[in-house]
Amino acid sequence: MAKVRIIINRSKIDRQGLCPLKLRITDNYDRKEVYLPGVKVNPKFWNPRKQLVTNDTMLNVRIQKAILDLNLEINRQMALDLEIDPATMICKLKTKGPSVKNVSFNIPEYIETHFCNDSNLAYSTRKGYKSIKKIIQEYDPDISLKKINLDWVGKFKEYLITERGLNNYSLSTRLKLVRRVCMHAYEHKVISTNPMAGLKIKQGIAHRNYLTVEEIKQLELYKADQSLISTHKAFLFACYSGLRFSDLSTITYKNIVLKQSGNGPEYYLQYTMRKTKKNLRLALSKKAQRLLDLNEKDKDKPIFELLSKQDLCMPTDKISMKIESANALANKRLKVICQDAGLKDSYSFHCSRRTWFCTALLLGVDLVSLKELGGHSDLKVTSQYLQVLDCKKTEAMLKFDEI
Repeated sequence: MAKVRIIINRSKIDRQGLCPLKLRITDNYDRKEVYLPGVKVNPKFWNPRKQLVTNDTMLNVRIQKAILDLNLEINRQMALDLEIDPATMICKLKTKGPSVKNVSFNIPEYIETHFCNDSNLAYSTRKGYKSIKKIIQEYDPDISLKKINLDWVGKFKEYLITERGLNNYSLSTRLKLVRRVCMHAYEHKVISTNPMAGLKIKQGIAHRNYLTVEEIKQLELYKADQSLISTHKAFLFACYSGLRFSDLSTITYKNIVLKQSGNGPEYYLQYTMRKTKKNLRLALSKKAQRLLDLNEKDKDKPIFELLSKQDLCMPTDKISMKIESANALANKRLKVICQDAGLKDSYSFHCSRRTWFCTALLLGVDLVSLKELGGHSDLKVTSQYLQVLDCKKTEAMLKFDEI
């Protein structure tokens, strides 16, 4: 007899640590699958035995309805003595017409309900949606999902430029959030059409400053005061490893792995990225190793004193808030370090990650390897660093002289 099950695809985990669910129909040896549109869950909340999400009652209703609809179709075909064809049933499921619900939520209310209050989303993601909700409330607090159209989007874009003074990068980020809200409403059958379908949002390029090799060497020679030592070491370590501040502040000496080889001991950093939940294993250069106290290896102690050991035991949101405040403090200290070291610019901690990417490209590391080392899910994100390096463009064109 044909069976219907919901399967979680853990290999398709996104930046928020969510995985899609798909319907699987099996009849003897014939099996077909289809993703449930717009449905993603945190793997830790998925119960495969009970076929439900432990923290979302409304989503469970939707899942059970999909299973019920397919089981009813299977029973109907069996009653009519028809051959059960999983492929045909999947096709019917895909082409089934959407039913629009009568939802009176305006856009700010919809964002608050489905994004700001969604505990499955990362703290930083929810913070972004809270920001766009506030902006829309100030611009057009009564705009509803059914009234939004491209004309409204165009005027909203003009408002963001003229009244808010957003640069191209911030502008594209805000518009993409609005597009995601519209897509969510469409996928959940709140609206019958997606008003922003097909709208191309040009990716804005942020000002991306980074340290040159000479500036890194200059910073290496700097002798920091006692109060600045941890910040100084952490920033240099990030320049040699590409870690984000969120990971830099939460890694402990337990994340350091020792491997013996014919050339002597090799040290690796093994950790899970907070932003993407991706597991990474990075070989540590000698320069990176010199910033660590390797005698502390295997101890449950933060490598850099950016957060305390007690902070790491807090719930996810509270850790995120601690990281945010620690980052602000570290950037203030870094500004003092840059001035005392004689650097021409003041840098933020995220510049260390850009520095690592740009230096790796200058040293000849290929984009594909760099994508994996940096934990990017898309090569397009990694290739943005090529735009920062104008010298790489010149170098590429001069290669024609070698023909």
